[in-house]
Amino acid sequence: MESFTMANTRTSLHCHFVFNNKAREPWIPAEIEQHIWSFMGRIARENKIRPIRIGCVDDHVHLLLNANTTLTPSKISQLIKGGSSTWIHRTFPDMKDFKWQDAMARSPLVNRPSPKSLDISKINVSTTAPARFKMNTSHF
Repeated sequence: MESFTMANTRTSLHCHFVFNNKAREPWIPAEIEQHIWSFMGRIARENKIRPIRIGCVDDHVHLLLNANTTLTPSKISQLIKGGSSTWIHRTFPDMKDFKWQDAMARSPLVNRPSPKSLDISKINVSTTAPARFKMNTSHF
């Protein structure tokens, strides 16, 4: 009887998410941006998602993430938006009315350069002026 060895399959999902604040109101002041980036990165890591880049302006956040295929983009969004919203309300009491919009923008990165070399401020972000975009460029 012949035995066959199959090669291992590895699938990796690189996805660019954009989460807008409710009504695109300027809820994210510069002085707390990095706290929000760090917390979103922590949520991602706790769920075996690798944050590559996270950045924001006052009315929305961009996340470039790498996940395996066991989590759908919708589940990733639910975990990060839900967790960060709860944390923002607890950590910054003056932001008790902060909300993410229900919808989100996401785009898989297909036939793109290495994610480490990407500038996510230039990926399908027609509503963001690059001069206003601030991004955490450190690795998580």
